[in-house]
Amino acid sequence: MIAIKPLLLTPLLASLSLALASCKKGDDSADGSGGGKNQRGQKLDPHVKLATEALKLSSGLADIFAAVKDPETAKTVAGELDELYAQFESINKRMETLGAPTGELKMKIQKMFESEQKMIGERMGGAMAIFLGDKAVGQIVLPALESFGTRMENLKAIELWEGTAGRVE
Repeated sequence: MIAIKPLLLTPLLASLSLALASCKKGDDSADGSGGGKNQRGQKLDPHVKLATEALKLSSGLADIFAAVKDPETAKTVAGELDELYAQFESINKRMETLGAPTGELKMKIQKMFESEQKMIGERMGGAMAIFLGDKAVGQIVLPALESFGTRMENLKAIELWEGTAGRVE
């Protein structure tokens, strides 16, 4: 079985969790921003819209991994990681273009990421138990996860917005 360093597991889960909601939950807005309005119908700041998109993508990833129960579903999920990475890469480029949030907005967005990542981590715990406990599933999923996590480390704008840039786990 592939060994993942325990200290790399948390950022890996956070990165992984930042990937699938928009795939799984669907978003019918033209730009993938969920329409760009808050619950009161007010227009959202572009930074908040982009952070929300990234969080939806992550949340959906957790949902997809939670569905892995056997080697067949593991193969399906492992095969989807390249597409997910491309979606994260697109978000990262848009974050770079927009520029990092500052001041109170920066704190708000970092709290959004922190809160969602805690929930996603809890949901991913059961999936990781299957990945680590079922050798056949682990041999399929863990190398794909490790590769995905390594590539996610290159998306520096996402790390900066999350507030994890430069942090040593």
